[in-house]
Amino acid sequence: MGLMLLAEILESNGHTARVVDFSFLSYLAREGRHSVPTIAEVVGEFEPDVVGLSVFSYLYDECCVAIDQVAQATEAPIILGGPHFAVFPDDFKNHPRVS
Repeated sequence: MGLMLLAEILESNGHTARVVDFSFLSYLAREGRHSVPTIAEVVGEFEPDVVGLSVFSYLYDECCVAIDQVAQATEAPIILGGPHFAVFPDDFKNHPRVS
């Protein structure tokens, strides 16, 4: 919900924002109900100035993979938030692309 709120604030101030729930889309793909674009495809098409990721403890490994995929797809800063990052920010302090 945090990213949705930030997206609305950005759009209300004249910016363009996109929110993609890759965890949910991956579930749909595993169920055979949806084709999921890659992070590189989404980032390449959108060309963001900044990328925000919400980190949940139960999705920690998926988030680490997503950070690496975003870092490979764009030079845009990567900003983390969410419950895991709020409690355990040191888990990401050595990642060179995380702001």
